[in-house]
Amino acid sequence: MQMNDGSRDLRGRTGKGLATRGRIVEHAADLIYTRGVHATNNELVRRAVGVSGSQLSHYFANKESLVRAVIDWQAESVLGFHRSERFAGFDTIEAYQEWTDFFVVSGRPFQDG
Repeated sequence: MQMNDGSRDLRGRTGKGLATRGRIVEHAADLIYTRGVHATNNELVRRAVGVSGSQLSHYFANKESLVRAVIDWQAESVLGFHRSERFAGFDTIEAYQEWTDFFVVSGRPFQDG
């Protein structure tokens, strides 16, 4: 089933299928970060992941649906990091201080888009 935004319904996917889709999204995210959205096309994504064009279109009806999946993946990655136990949900001043120390010392805000 196709959703309104062109993405494919994930219900009923096998573990292997979800893993393939995940690899596509991760490689597309890397390409989009390094090359930009306009310079990233299906052929680049396909070659980076090592999938066929039919596999790519099996998971994503069009470029817009792939870009939306990349945005969702990036947002979830950032939110997951900030919600991790490491920062204890920002319940204390110490957790907030650890978070700021991590970013200032590591330079992480400038990595991974």
